[in-house]
Amino acid sequence: MSHQVESLAVYRTPAWHKLGNVVTEVMTAEDAMHEGGLSWFVNKEPVFTADGNPVEGLYVTRRMTDGRILSPYGVGELYQVIQNTDMFKFFDAVFDRESGRYYHTAGSLKKGQVVFLLAKIPGDFFLPGTDDCIQSYVLLASSHDGSLNLIAKTTNVRVVCSNTLSMALKGVGQSVRIKHTANFEVPLSEAHRVLGLAEKYTGALQEASEALLRKQIEQKAMAQFLEIMFPSRREAEAEPPKQTITARQSVENLFADAPTNNLFGIKGTAWSLYNAMVEYVDHDMPSRGGADTVHRAWFGSGDTMKLQASTVLLNYAKKGIM
Repeated sequence: MSHQVESLAVYRTPAWHKLGNVVTEVMTAEDAMHEGGLSWFVNKEPVFTADGNPVEGLYVTRRMTDGRILSPYGVGELYQVIQNTDMFKFFDAVFDRESGRYYHTAGSLKKGQVVFLLAKIPGDFFLPGTDDCIQSYVLLASSHDGSLNLIAKTTNVRVVCSNTLSMALKGVGQSVRIKHTANFEVPLSEAHRVLGLAEKYTGALQEASEALLRKQIEQKAMAQFLEIMFPSRREAEAEPPKQTITARQSVENLFADAPTNNLFGIKGTAWSLYNAMVEYVDHDMPSRGGADTVHRAWFGSGDTMKLQASTVLLNYAKKGIM
């Protein structure tokens, strides 16, 4: 699997992809920045034409340590740089006071264009009758190229395979997003709200996971699920394209044969099928144009596919139909 991880520090055990410089001591925000290679600043600079005239309304962001331009397509006049230090301060006061919450991972993706912090929070749970443990985190991320708002997002990791779970749970938000504008500074009360959101989401995730665990998948349901997740491009096609068939077979094989999806108590269930889909997205789905699979799994098309898969399977578990 392809990664575009520029720098990374992880406390004890990598949370989701087995990469990173392992740190043995719990990190402070300052430690996380240093160990994660994030101790640098970004400037916003005007763009000039070949004859030296400024291009109205167009700017670039430049990393000061090496002069690297982080926004190859430019940013607008209203875009405000959120420095890495500002992003870490978002949670720092809360995490310094609350037990059971600590900085776990910090680093940058796509050569510094995206920076992130993963913080461990309470809320881990085992699915009943199984050894399947789900751990809880808050992901704090931002970009320096204009592609991503400052985002605080609940993310849960299935320990047995380090896959990141995303479920579309009705009435429960999963993330808070803050635009890169002059008013980006968020009070401490907003940080508390994000933590409350995370705890509420994790509780709902546990209920949804148990609902999927109770539902056995029949062959017809499997075929319907794969048709929804990997539809044929044209209705008139006699047979789906080769890449569609390959993707469907990959998920079906992960469901049937992968040890991580056939633990005692989960074999053949909708929970197993959901995790087969997540495992495909996180580890097996082909990347286009060198796309970063970590970024895709958290923020891009991969996360969207996980949410869609959860919606389909939760509806199936509730109604007994696809």
